[in-house]
Amino acid sequence: MGTQKNGPAGGQRASGGGPRGFAVARGWENQGIRLPRRQTAGSAGYDLEAAERVEIGPGQMVRVPTGIKAWMPPDEFLGVYIRSSLAFRHQLMLVNNVGIIDSDYFENPENDGHIMVGLINLGRETVILEKGERFAQAIFQPFRRIEEKVLPTRQGGLGSTGTGVEEARRDTDVALTELQPDDNPTDRQGWFLGYPIQTREARGRRRTSAGRWEGNQMVIELASHLSPQERRRHVESLALRLLASRRLPALRQRIWRLAQERFAGQQLPVGEIHFRQQNRRWGSCSSRGNISLSYRLLTAPDELLDYVCIHELAHLVEFNHSPRFWELVARADPDYRLHREALKEWGQRWQEQWQRRWQPAPA
Repeated sequence: MGTQKNGPAGGQRASGGGPRGFAVARGWENQGIRLPRRQTAGSAGYDLEAAERVEIGPGQMVRVPTGIKAWMPPDEFLGVYIRSSLAFRHQLMLVNNVGIIDSDYFENPENDGHIMVGLINLGRETVILEKGERFAQAIFQPFRRIEEKVLPTRQGGLGSTGTGVEEARRDTDVALTELQPDDNPTDRQGWFLGYPIQTREARGRRRTSAGRWEGNQMVIELASHLSPQERRRHVESLALRLLASRRLPALRQRIWRLAQERFAGQQLPVGEIHFRQQNRRWGSCSSRGNISLSYRLLTAPDELLDYVCIHELAHLVEFNHSPRFWELVARADPDYRLHREALKEWGQRWQEQWQRRWQPAPA
């Protein structure tokens, strides 16, 4: 299951200091976040507080930020439950009844493991949670596992699990194809996904690889003492990052334009925008409004890129796939069903592109 983290990196406010504990999540420092604590010696649950004021109308579902993250051993999870007083007095319930925070959710690259709690108001009156108000409880709990093969590690934040293991394994197998004896991406020129690229050994005993653009050509300098498979990994990882850096300014403009034109009046809280190596999903968004799109969209047609962007922007209003969510998508993209089907076909075309990603330079 990998190396167990024993709390956050130095400098972060934390409690627990041992095999389990809490810390303030990235982006919530200096905002008066209080770490969860038990109220009595016999209490099982640690109280979670709202990190900001939240208003929940009748029938409305919202995500309540806590501003905290939690670490624990790999054979434990953190269960999240509504406080009974809110359930009985105000008919507030967790959207998923019980929240489950896995050990590998802690400090994930997408949202740092920030714990968000989805609530639904089943009552007839608006409920207001003030900043610092206790609204849920978190309980560390052990669980048992059957004997199984090693599963892929988490790559994202909210909603990033739940994909078939076989699908993830197939994607990994494609991404890490073994080098053939005559297919060494060192000291050569060629084309990578249709872009000119030159790879060469770095001078001296450089321990890290690096890439840069020289005009319209990607240049990759490889660290010394890498195996053939390591060279392939370094080249492809850096090349994808360079391609993403070229596409990123246009992607940001595209998302901001779609937010203004297709979601007029919504005032969407768009945060950071990135391309990431997401093999199991086309896009994702975090509780802070950060949007990430898969590298597989780097060469996708504009209409499919628009559809994925609209899908993630709609999640900033409805963080689910409820009928209201699809109504938002349909208003922003009336042909979304066609684009959704076309996206499935694009997945196959991307696999074909990836198989042919390396092309030698003309002799």
